[in-house]
Amino acid sequence: MAREFYDFELQISGSGEGFKTHVLESPAGEATGAFTLDKTFAENQVLKLSRTRGATRSAALSDQRAAAERLGAYLYETVFTGEVGEKLRTSAALAEQKNFGLRLRLRLQNDRDLLNLPWEYLYDTEEGKFLVLSKWTPLVRYPDAPTPTKPLDVQLPLKILVAISNAVPDGAAELDGDHEWELLRDTALGDARRQGMVALERISGSLSEINSALERVDWDVFHYIGHSGFDRTINEGVLWLEGSDKPIQGNDLAQLLGTQRKLGLTVFNSCEGARADSNDPFAGIAQSVLQKGVPAVVAMQFEIRDDAAILFSRAFYTALADGQAVDEAVSSARRAIFGAPNDVEWGTPVLFLRSEDSQIFRTDELTPAIRTQLRDLAVWYQDATERMDQRRWREAAELFQRIVDERPDYLDAEKQLNVASGRSAGDPSSDRGTTKVPNLGDADRHSGDDADDQGTDDQKQRPQIVAIFVAVLIIVIIVLVLIGAVGIP
Repeated sequence: MAREFYDFELQISGSGEGFKTHVLESPAGEATGAFTLDKTFAENQVLKLSRTRGATRSAALSDQRAAAERLGAYLYETVFTGEVGEKLRTSAALAEQKNFGLRLRLRLQNDRDLLNLPWEYLYDTEEGKFLVLSKWTPLVRYPDAPTPTKPLDVQLPLKILVAISNAVPDGAAELDGDHEWELLRDTALGDARRQGMVALERISGSLSEINSALERVDWDVFHYIGHSGFDRTINEGVLWLEGSDKPIQGNDLAQLLGTQRKLGLTVFNSCEGARADSNDPFAGIAQSVLQKGVPAVVAMQFEIRDDAAILFSRAFYTALADGQAVDEAVSSARRAIFGAPNDVEWGTPVLFLRSEDSQIFRTDELTPAIRTQLRDLAVWYQDATERMDQRRWREAAELFQRIVDERPDYLDAEKQLNVASGRSAGDPSSDRGTTKVPNLGDADRHSGDDADDQGTDDQKQRPQIVAIFVAVLIIVIIVLVLIGAVGIP
């Protein structure tokens, strides 16, 4: 049963050290307030939080955990004071009476220090808890954006395009792209793939490859793994993509993603993808993507370790495919990281929404029958693509036909059926225009291309083999004729 929420929408505006607060919406009504910010204290705690993190909790609190509590408590007590604090407490009580959740919606305006504070660590000292770790109080950031977007109707599996860039900026550690892909595909999303809830395709992280993939398929999710940062010389977020000798401005990638009207979510598993600039709140990578019309973006505000990233992806995508709203899915993923156990990395992901409704995807109800169908389709598709790789065209065609009979719009099954059927019939024209069809569901972009290349090579070799056989036969006949002519017994 879907959880219901009240909204507590708080706008914070101002610059320097003086800020104003305005409760725009809450079950307890509106309110206004003001506060000053000790930026030196906040920056010192952020520095401690942003250091390389330990993977687990010890008996004593880590320095990072202590910094998270200090900063979170300071922000909570500073912002939620006076009438604003009263409205929050009253709203929480009203929500609890109805067994509702209370969604915290932050609208942060045009101050870099304000935008870059880790609000995800808000800490209620009275109850001794981080707000975002409760399933009842998810937190969402809303930048000032044009017209809000509406939820998108999708059919499972969620189609996820994974771009992995191995490009490395000076002084940064190299990224093991193959390892990152295996972690995401097999460890983080292995169960979800086998259940037919998600389908993935990997591409290299170049701007041209990303553009080609976006042209081919209507993706539901774009997931980027690679290096990113914030270039203060140009006041813009940048990414290191393959095929370029300099970083690419986040706005360039946002231009491409913004053309995809069915793209509901972008995830940046990279450093500083959530960082913004005071002069232009859309200068950050995540903010640029939102500005171009993508309903939701998840970005990391600090470095995140592999184990935490795996836990986040597994819990997040599974919850999303299961029909949870995106803020609830992020909340589930935070608790998965926290329970690892892990001191602070649950606060690293930042959720930005442009959609007023956090239910960015609308899917059919996952009845037992639909779950069974999705599992069957995933198994058939995987078997069919393996037959394609083995050039067992007839068997592949039969499996793709079974998929199309069950659900004609399943991934790219109909296109793959045409390819397999044509090759089974010996029709080389069946390959035309299809060599770039991706094998979604398990795969690397280039696996489909390899099978195409092998099929093409076979077609080229057949006439050569026939010619050699004919030549040998002619030589044998000539030899026999000569033997008969000279009378050799």
